[in-house]
Amino acid sequence: MLKKLTKLVTNNFGLKVAALFFSVVLWLVVVNIDDPTQAKNFTTSITITNSDYMTQQGKYFEAKDSNLQVTFKVSTVRSVMKNLSNTDFRAVADMENVEQVDGVYRVPIEITATRYASAVNFQGKTQYMEVNVEDLMLSQFSIKAKTVGDAAENYAVGDVRVSPNILKVTGPESVVNQIDHVEATIDVTGASADLTDSVVPVVYNANGEAVDTSKLNFNIDKVTISATILNIRKLSVEIEPSGTVADGFVCTGVTINPNKITIKGTPEALNAAGSIVIPSDQLDISDATGNVVKTINISSYLPDDVEVVDADNLNVEVTAVVEQIVSESYSIPVENIAIQNLKEGYEAVFAESTVTITLKGLRNDLDKLMADSIKGNVNAAGLAEGNHTVTVTLELDDSLYSVNGTQSAVITITKKSEDTSDTTNTGNDNGTHTGSNGGTETGTGSTNGNNTNNGNSEED
Repeated sequence: MLKKLTKLVTNNFGLKVAALFFSVVLWLVVVNIDDPTQAKNFTTSITITNSDYMTQQGKYFEAKDSNLQVTFKVSTVRSVMKNLSNTDFRAVADMENVEQVDGVYRVPIEITATRYASAVNFQGKTQYMEVNVEDLMLSQFSIKAKTVGDAAENYAVGDVRVSPNILKVTGPESVVNQIDHVEATIDVTGASADLTDSVVPVVYNANGEAVDTSKLNFNIDKVTISATILNIRKLSVEIEPSGTVADGFVCTGVTINPNKITIKGTPEALNAAGSIVIPSDQLDISDATGNVVKTINISSYLPDDVEVVDADNLNVEVTAVVEQIVSESYSIPVENIAIQNLKEGYEAVFAESTVTITLKGLRNDLDKLMADSIKGNVNAAGLAEGNHTVTVTLELDDSLYSVNGTQSAVITITKKSEDTSDTTNTGNDNGTHTGSNGGTETGTGSTNGNNTNNGNSEED
């Protein structure tokens, strides 16, 4: 039996081997004709691993291509290829493998198939993900409390506090260096009572623009901000100057701009607050010949437990108005000057139709004064007949004007004539008096005319 089997195998052995060979070749030909090998491009997302490795090195990195995708070519038989898609591949960039070549940082991308791994062949060279690398920076900033909107009428915002008030920022040095300050903001529109809110702190650059935080990490996400709402009141500002101005000048007053300051505080503190009094030594007018102007910060002179509503409104401009005293002469009509205490039986007239006086005062006040509005008097008590120089007393507001020296005028006193006949009076007794005694009397009277007396004239 064995011999028969051996003879069967060895009989025409060469032909049998040749037949087997051609059978295998024929099978391969048939397979390649029915299921040929194909090549195709696929695109998949890049997964970055071991990012902490860069952080531990004190570095920050980001891929130059923000799409984080890689395209590659694979080959396999048609029966496998038709079942493959982009999701059947995985691309990994391991940051521990980062390398620097000619100043460029790059990470090799390892691409694998998640299906049909044994049937898929990858074509082409190793691909790389290029990255930007810079120093990682940690910095901390105080969080400034800020409000928007206005409190209700007759109310103002008091203390505004943030908790926690420190923000730690980690990120690339180029971005962290852009940060100038950090703010937390609370809306106080229409508020009449204390407020509390939870808000996200915002980082700003030196131009007041918000910084892009997509590359930054914060140690906290939100902070608590609270605002105290206070009552308000307006207080007047007062100051008296110290020192004495130069001779010939006078301080006519003090102006303060603004002369009222709005303050805020508790009702108890506002009720106890008086005016804002600035010490006089803050406005020295010694030997001044012109206005003295000074800007004064009032923060040190506020009443206890209050503060100004507008923190930018702490300065007032104080002006001591200093004006020169000048002289001006006026010609007053004698009709405006009364002759008082004249002896009975006598009459008096002025030697001139006007009396010239000189007054001292401020230019503006002197310019307002009209000569025909000035009134005065002279005292003729105890004066006998004849010409007399008398002092003119003026009826003026002595707070505005002062007399420059002694003002005088000349008056002529005469005894009144007895009227014993028909008398014709014309004018104001400034003319010729003719009496029956044959004499002619000429004098200056208060009627400025001619008097003719036909009768006896009494002579002194």
